[in-house]
Amino acid sequence: MQSFLLNNVENLVASIDLGSNSFKLMIAKVTSINGVLHIEELDTIKDSLKLASGIDKNGFLSDKYIKKAYESLIRFGDRLRRFEKNTVIAIGTYTLRSIKNENFLKNAEKLLGFNIHIVSGNEEAELIYNGVMHVSPELKGKQLIIDIGGGSTEIIIGDRKKIYYSTSLNIGCVTFGIKYFEETKVTKDSLNKCIDNTKKIIKKLIVNETESYQNIIGTSGTCRAIADIIILNGLDTVTNSPIDNIGGFITLKGLYSIRDDLIKCGDVSLSQLSGIKNDRRPVIASGLAILIAIFEEFKIKQMEVTESALLYGAIHKQLFHLIDSSSPLIGGYKRILPIESKNEIKNRCDEEIKFLGKKFYNDEKQTNRVYLTASYLSEKIINNKENKKILLWATQLLEIGKSINLKNYHLYSSYIISNSELHGFTNKQKLRLSTLVHAHRSSLTSYKINNKYIDWKLLFILRVSYILCKNRELINFESLDIQKINNGIKVEFKKEWLKENPYLSFRLEKEKEYWKMIDPKFKISFN
Repeated sequence: MQSFLLNNVENLVASIDLGSNSFKLMIAKVTSINGVLHIEELDTIKDSLKLASGIDKNGFLSDKYIKKAYESLIRFGDRLRRFEKNTVIAIGTYTLRSIKNENFLKNAEKLLGFNIHIVSGNEEAELIYNGVMHVSPELKGKQLIIDIGGGSTEIIIGDRKKIYYSTSLNIGCVTFGIKYFEETKVTKDSLNKCIDNTKKIIKKLIVNETESYQNIIGTSGTCRAIADIIILNGLDTVTNSPIDNIGGFITLKGLYSIRDDLIKCGDVSLSQLSGIKNDRRPVIASGLAILIAIFEEFKIKQMEVTESALLYGAIHKQLFHLIDSSSPLIGGYKRILPIESKNEIKNRCDEEIKFLGKKFYNDEKQTNRVYLTASYLSEKIINNKENKKILLWATQLLEIGKSINLKNYHLYSSYIISNSELHGFTNKQKLRLSTLVHAHRSSLTSYKINNKYIDWKLLFILRVSYILCKNRELINFESLDIQKINNGIKVEFKKEWLKENPYLSFRLEKEKEYWKMIDPKFKISFN
């Protein structure tokens, strides 16, 4: 069916993003599982060149930046020298389509060893959209996608079916960095000028279609860098979770905090904020100003962040040419599906959980016991479908950390969830999953979990379900009764069952004491 998968032993593909700020190369492995193609990122190389800063007003790139570009392409070409021509796709964006130097593209292709496709602003927007659909959360309704590059910013409105609106604006962190900021110097006046001019361009070129969207996703290195700075410095505690190593959010409060710090320092190099990498210092102020303008103009409260959208979009585009099939194909997340497989598309998050479980050698029988127990206990208690999904997903990932180390495996399980791609999940969903898994065993008194963040009902049911399956058998559910009491839960066990199960009785008694200290609304009683 798929000649590419049959002929290419390792099934490797690669995409290259030749952008205004950096050149990026991503290598991925494609595997077919039950007719579904999974794309797994293996290696990503990034060269920060800031090519846009080397172009003069007539569109000619200076010798210094031509040399930097050629050297990067030689390195990329060497990394890909064993790849077949049709397994690599290279995309040139804003700066490459602006360069007027004779023979630049011809020489670049020769050094790289592969053709370079110079795309228009609209084509770039389409690739970004396809990439975002690959890695973004599975959210309903239209999504506003914002990609801030070195020379241009793409704004797209789309859903799982199509793009409704897209535009490419001449706003970039490299070009605006040169225009408004002297190297790494920052003043209140320079920031405000950059913000105001960005707003003017947006107001002039953006039409009313952008008013209709339900979710906001930022992609590109600029968005990722700002999100990392916010989480690393605690500039806006979005989640209040004990799992503190997941970023992926930008808020206006966080943007303002970075702005105030940079103005106070007067120079990005003097800032003590964690997460400002050296290659980002010359463009962090301009990227920040552009984001503030976008947030204020679109009245955005919070933005989910992803990265490498164009790279994934390009791989999807290339795979369509590699796969021999009479059926039309659609791209999405970590896989490419036959278009008739609509039921599988609806269950991408479920499939992602199963894929992660298999990857880390889950014990399927034990996982199924905990899953069935939690499903039974939650039936009368959890009405919200989203909450029930989070709970049942958590049951399937409790023990994946055992593949690393048995002792304190719950910490490893939580770490795996926190640091896995889990395409299709929002960052908040990842945080909820990782925190539930993190807290499903051991003493509860060590956790400082904000009540506004975690649903204690889910954690209570998860912990009780975990205990009830410790003997690695499914208990008789007639031995217990569970019911809502005010805002809490009461689970009651029959004394006869407790006598027959002294080990589980002991564990439940300990759990009962934990919840007395944490929240007495959650009760374990013995009748």
